[in-house]
Amino acid sequence: MKRIALFFLIAITGISVHAVNSLSDRDEIVWFGLDYSLVRFIGFSDQFSDLENIRERYFRSWNELILMESDKYDLKGAFGVREVSYDVERAITRSQERDMDGILQSSSYRIEESQVTGMIGAYTDPSDNRIGALMVMETLNKIEEEVTLWLVTFEISSGEVLHIRRFVEEPGGFGFRNYWARGYYNVIKNLKNSPLKPL
Repeated sequence: MKRIALFFLIAITGISVHAVNSLSDRDEIVWFGLDYSLVRFIGFSDQFSDLENIRERYFRSWNELILMESDKYDLKGAFGVREVSYDVERAITRSQERDMDGILQSSSYRIEESQVTGMIGAYTDPSDNRIGALMVMETLNKIEEEVTLWLVTFEISSGEVLHIRRFVEEPGGFGFRNYWARGYYNVIKNLKNSPLKPL
């Protein structure tokens, strides 16, 4: 029965046998966090009223929330691994170096996949044979009430991309931090409930 279910899964998703088998081969990921270095805020100045505060406070706070509430933001379940190591300082530093001029706009914005893969070099280490995972934040969109982001997993030693996918999720909750954090929480929750893991 399990074999039939596996081949049915392959047939309807197009995922390869190798990719499915590799899901059980991964024991650990390194979570590199949320990179806001390319993000744009879609809305108006009263909705994102203090851009410097967002850069200095919230880019760090959104990253640290996953560490502080690791049971809620269940990366082990999302990626199907037994261990998660956290290394978010690079993402925080890159995000806080973001030039805030032009970050707020009212028109649509899209990051290309090539831009995401081009960022991986900042997270590689030839001496590390583990798998890295990173969320590249695209938009916090108050007009459309959505969060868009790219999730990428990769070989840390080489930068070879294993999986890349763009997500569109709804924000929600009380307070500026929690409202936008709901977007990446939904990504993690949906991955946890999915039989296909992004490795």
